[in-house]
Amino acid sequence: EQLNLKQMNELIEEMTNLTHYSFEEVARELAGGNMGEVLRMIGATVADVCLPGIRESKGLLTGILVLGLFSVLLHYTFGIVKSRQVADLASYFVYLILILLLLENFGYVMETGREVLDLCRQFIAALVPAYCLSVSLAAGAAGSAAYYEFVLLLLLGIDYILAGLLLPMTQSYIFLIVMDGLDEKHRMKEFKKLLERLISWGI
Repeated sequence: EQLNLKQMNELIEEMTNLTHYSFEEVARELAGGNMGEVLRMIGATVADVCLPGIRESKGLLTGILVLGLFSVLLHYTFGIVKSRQVADLASYFVYLILILLLLENFGYVMETGREVLDLCRQFIAALVPAYCLSVSLAAGAAGSAAYYEFVLLLLLGIDYILAGLLLPMTQSYIFLIVMDGLDEKHRMKEFKKLLERLISWGI
C-alpha cells in the first residue's frame, strides 16, 4: 500500500497496449503467494502481445516458400539449357530476391530489438524508486543505496553495450553472412567467426 506503482502501471499499458491487468495486481498476487494466478496473468499477456506478430510473419514465410518453389522450377527448367551462365544468373537472381526479402524483415527485427531494449531501460528506471523504497524498509538505507548504484550501472550497460555496440555488430555480422554466401571461396569466413565470438562474449 505504501509503494507508488502508478507510473509502472502507466508504462506497462503504454508498452503493451493492454489493460487486462495492472502491475499492481500482479505484485499483489505475487506478495500473496498466488504463483498460479501470476503465471496465468503473465501467460495471457504474452499471448496477447505475441500472437499478432506471429500472424504478421505469415507473409514472410509465404514469400520464402514461393521463392523456394520458384528456384526449384528454375533449376529444372535451366537444367536442359547447355549454357551454364544462364542457370547461374537465374540462381543469383532468386538468391538476391530472397536476401532482399530477408534483409527487409531483418531491419524490422533490429528496430524491434532497439525498442525492446529502450522499453527495458524505461521499465527498470520506473521500477527503481518503488523497489529501492521496499529494500530500504526491509534491509535499511545502505542496502537500498547499493542496489540503486547497481541499477544505474545496469542501465548504462543496456544503453552503451547492448544498444550502442552489440546491435550494430549484429547487423554487420548478418551483412557479412549475406556477402559470404555470394562468394564461392568464402573469404570472409574467419572474420565472420571472430565477429560471432565477440557478439557472444558481449551478450
